[in-house]
Amino acid sequence: MNYQITADNLTVITHNDLPVITTELLAQLYRTEVKHIQNNYLRNADRFIVGKHLFKP
Repeated sequence: MNYQITADNLTVITHNDLPVITTELLAQLYRTEVKHIQNNYLRNADRFIVGKHLFKP
C-alpha cells in the first residue's frame, strides 16, 4: 500500500513557534523532485523574504 502525503495528513513542524514545511515535504506534496523546488526558489529568490517566506539555517 502506498502512503500518499497530502496537506490534510501532514505532521505539523514548527520553527520559532511557526508552522513550516520543508523543501522535501513540499516536493512530496507536489510529487516532484527536491531539485525542482530548489531551482524554482533560485529563479525567484528576489521575491522571497527570509523569516516570512523561508528560513535558512
